[in-house]
Amino acid sequence: MSANQTEPREVSPLELFYDLVFVFAISQLSQHLLDDVTWRGAAETVVLLCAVFTVWIQTTFEATYFDITRRQTQTGILIAMALGLYMNAAIGDAFEHGAWAFAAALVLTQLARGIVTATRAPTPQLRQHYRRALTWMLASAPLWIVGAVVPAGPRLWVWGAAAVIDVTGIWLAHPWPHSRMNSREIAFDEAHMTERLRLFLIIALGEAILTTATAISESPTNPPTVLAGATGFALVAALWALYFGGSPRIVERRTTQTADPIWTARMGANGQYVVLAGLVATAVGCEIVIAHPLDGGSLAVGFLLGGGPLLYVATQSWFLHITTHRPLTRRWIGSAVLVAAIPAAVVFPVLLTLGVVAVTLIGLATYAPRRRYTAADNTVT
Repeated sequence: MSANQTEPREVSPLELFYDLVFVFAISQLSQHLLDDVTWRGAAETVVLLCAVFTVWIQTTFEATYFDITRRQTQTGILIAMALGLYMNAAIGDAFEHGAWAFAAALVLTQLARGIVTATRAPTPQLRQHYRRALTWMLASAPLWIVGAVVPAGPRLWVWGAAAVIDVTGIWLAHPWPHSRMNSREIAFDEAHMTERLRLFLIIALGEAILTTATAISESPTNPPTVLAGATGFALVAALWALYFGGSPRIVERRTTQTADPIWTARMGANGQYVVLAGLVATAVGCEIVIAHPLDGGSLAVGFLLGGGPLLYVATQSWFLHITTHRPLTRRWIGSAVLVAAIPAAVVFPVLLTLGVVAVTLIGLATYAPRRRYTAADNTVT
């Protein structure tokens, strides 16, 4: 363990309780895209996903910095959870008549938490950082409010600009002229934050399983539906195995000696935006094929079933590469196959497209290199 890493602590029951609100959020995002499988529907889903995950990631980072056993921290998380419940409940109607419910809960959560962290963070350096973060939130808050007022057409553009500000702030660690936090000097429980990100990934994978099961339940004895459902499950299981089957051990060996654990956690969080978008698209693609397994070629299905897993695989490959410096050639070849599946879906029946993507991911999960490390000498076996 490096000098700027703290002793890892287990994920608390309160943190798991907080995550339950976002199980519902992922389901709502998938349903929003399923109801409008168009470019506009996809753009709306991305904007909403960015808003929701920004709330989760900021709350989770701050719960890692602060002492979760303190009554004030616990109260803050419960309040964020209550506001998040209303925000996520409004996702399905956010671009119709529920804009105020979504935007008001979002802005109140962000600003209230920002004020608390800017004044009560445990160290002067962190308080300075959170003052910069609050400034970024104050820049996006008016756009979320204005977006709730304007008609649904321009709302996408206004909220899109707000989401760009929020996500840029997260990705760049809320920079400010002549003021920047040196994260190497701050002790941080990177292992805890990594575990929180993994648990959120499980939530998103669980939504894909739930969506698959719901689609199967509409016609559970129809042979094409059964085949499509089994293939969809195999696809999601391969996505799970591709990460949880070996990637954590590869990363952990590298990050236990990192000089900047906050940077590693930030990169994981940054990539999670793209991974979640890919999983939402994958879940919707699977549901469409299971509901209509005998349909002909579809470019929309190609983008969902080829593009969704592509975002998942390519982003995780990028993260593994920057943290371990390994080439990961097989993963990039698999990504190229997924790219090719997008235009091919125009001529392939949708069930065949699902099968091709599933076989590609199963192959990647099966043959992706895994390395084990001995406790005795820390060598690779």
